[in-house]
Amino acid sequence: MNHHLHIRRALMDDAADILAAHHSAVHTTAGRHYPPAITAQWSRTVDAERINQMREVIAAGRELIHVAVIAGRVRGFGSFDASTNDLIAIYVHADAGRMGMGAALLAAVEQHARDLGLRFLAMDASVNAEAFYRKHGYRTLARGMHRMASGEDMACVKMRKDLVEAG
Repeated sequence: MNHHLHIRRALMDDAADILAAHHSAVHTTAGRHYPPAITAQWSRTVDAERINQMREVIAAGRELIHVAVIAGRVRGFGSFDASTNDLIAIYVHADAGRMGMGAALLAAVEQHARDLGLRFLAMDASVNAEAFYRKHGYRTLARGMHRMASGEDMACVKMRKDLVEAG
C-alpha cells in the first residue's frame, strides 16, 4: 500500500473529490461489466447540483463516509449506514486502483461499524466487485437486482460479512 495513504472521516469540502472518484470507478472500472446506459444512471456527470447533494449527505451524518487521501487529495471513499447495517460503498478512482486503497477503506469502515456495535454488514455489490469483497470475508448470498435512484435495475450480488465471531 502507498505509505502516503491516510484514511479519515469525510468533510464537506471532500464532496467534489468523492464524486469524482465515484464517477471514475463507475465509468472506468465497473464500466467493463455494465452497459453505458446503466453507468450513466449509476453515476451522472459531476456538477454543482450533485456536489451540493453530497455535501448534504455528509452533513446529515446518516451515511458514515470515510475517505482515502493521497498527497492531500481524496482518491477513494467508503460508507455505511449504521441504522440498516448496509455497506453502501467502497469506491476508488480508477487511476488509484490496485494500491490497497479499497482494502484500507473497507477495514476502516468495518472497524467503525464494530465500534458502533454492528454485528454484520450487508450490501448489494456490483458484479465487478464480488471478488474484492469475497477476498475480504464477505460471502455471496444471492445474485439479484439493485434499484438505482433513477428507478432502473442493475445486476448485483447480495453479500454479507459477520463483524463479530459467533460464540
